[in-house]
Amino acid sequence: PRDYGWHPPTYGDIWNWFIDALNLAVELSENPKARPEIRRIVSGALRGILGIEACLGAIEAAAEDFQKNGEWIDGWLAIRGALRFDGDGWRPVVRKRVLALETMLRPSDPLNVARAYVLEGRGSGFDLLDGDKEGEKDYSAAFERLAQKAESIGKEFAGQPTLLDQFLPEVLQATRAPRAFSFGIGLAESGMPAAQMWDILKSSLNNVSANQRDVSVLGGFLHQVHKTDPELVSSILDDAVVDPDMASNFVYLQAQTDIDDEAIARLRRAISLGS
Repeated sequence: PRDYGWHPPTYGDIWNWFIDALNLAVELSENPKARPEIRRIVSGALRGILGIEACLGAIEAAAEDFQKNGEWIDGWLAIRGALRFDGDGWRPVVRKRVLALETMLRPSDPLNVARAYVLEGRGSGFDLLDGDKEGEKDYSAAFERLAQKAESIGKEFAGQPTLLDQFLPEVLQATRAPRAFSFGIGLAESGMPAAQMWDILKSSLNNVSANQRDVSVLGGFLHQVHKTDPELVSSILDDAVVDPDMASNFVYLQAQTDIDDEAIARLRRAISLGS
């Protein structure tokens, strides 16, 4: 083509274009069916415009409107990322307003907190961390902090059956849940009898289609329980190897514990059964 069409000739025109787009997004999000996708699109564009003071009023208005229909986790994470990677270069008045926006959007619903820390898999996950950015150049330490947060959520949810019942179907069929394993460790450390928790996990897993399952939570749970009650884990795996519902996931589950003579015998049996 000869060119790419019209382009705003001034910064003011560019900023007005962004503002009009945000206002249109708010208007279109009144349709419940379109709302999730619109919120996702806007959150994906936020980092590029948060530092523009002229656009902040429209961003704040959109965030307030979106919050009326449930917490906006994607928007909160986008703002966290922009603050972490771009915020030092903003004017003080801009940074102050964006910090206030981050506070307003910070999730308070325990389910949304769990979704953010257990299921969120974009980037490094550093957007979720509070504290010294210099200290977070140690990637292993930062990932450990995120894992510990997911474990603490697991411990909390184990004692709240309603929350656990709501969250398990999500984490057991997540496309990518980077801290599901740590969440499972937290469930194991909760103090609930491990056999009882395993029954809960297995029951919830059985309600998920076999081709949509992610058993990382179960793997983390067995990994941790094996440290304190290896006999129970051995019994669970003995049952799992002959359970048709667990067959496709058995090898992964076995691999989360010691590979001793019993484990090798189970793996051989799994092969003979076609698992």
